[in-house]
Parts: sequence; structure tokens; C-alpha cells
Amino acid sequence: MTLRQELATVSQVKTPADMQQLAVRIETLPVVNVDANLVEFALELSSLMRESAEIARRLNDPSTFVALMIRGASGDVFGPANEHFREQNALTQKWNAMQAWATRIRAVLSQRYGAEFPPI
Repeated sequence: MTLRQELATVSQVKTPADMQQLAVRIETLPVVNVDANLVEFALELSSLMRESAEIARRLNDPSTFVALMIRGASGDVFGPANEHFREQNALTQKWNAMQAWATRIRAVLSQRYGAEFPPI
């Protein structure tokens, strides 16, 4: 399978485990004779998928809810919400940066190889 084919399956991702599996599949794609910039992009993408999966897993973990309740009861009502907001904001910024990188790498590869590469 190619990176493009793996990315086409992103719409099928429903759980953190699905995202972890997609990251593993991306990490095990063949890299011999693949442009180094594209390999670097793919590995960063898989790393971001793993991070997103871990955050989603933590948010869905019942122990997280209990911890939030205990913090709220002890007077830290807005702390957990603020932490979650910061974490989500940082993750969104990373995904936006990854999308911008995908646009740039497509242009670079198209110029480098003299063939129009499809969007990643």
C-alpha cells in the first residue's frame, strides 16, 4: 500500500485504536527509493496520529472523568477544562501545520520530479 492509499482510509478512523493502527501501517510502508522529504513527512504524520489517539483515549477513559470530578470538588473547577482546551488547541495547531506541510511538500516534489503530484 502507498501513503496516499493509507491516507484515503482516514475517513474510516472511528476510535483511537484505529488511529494507532493507521500510524503503524504508515510507519511500516516501504521507504527504499522514496524521497527523504516524503519519508520525514510520513513519519511526522504517524507521530501526530499517535499523539491524537493518546489524547482521545485519555479523554474517553472513565478514570479521567473521576479525576475531573475530584478536582472540581476540591475547588479546581475550571482547571481541567482549561487544560483540555490548551491541549486541544495545541493539537489543532499541529494538525494545521501538518496540512500546510502537506501542501508545501506536494509542490516541492512536483517541482523536483517534474510531475504533478496529487494532494496528500
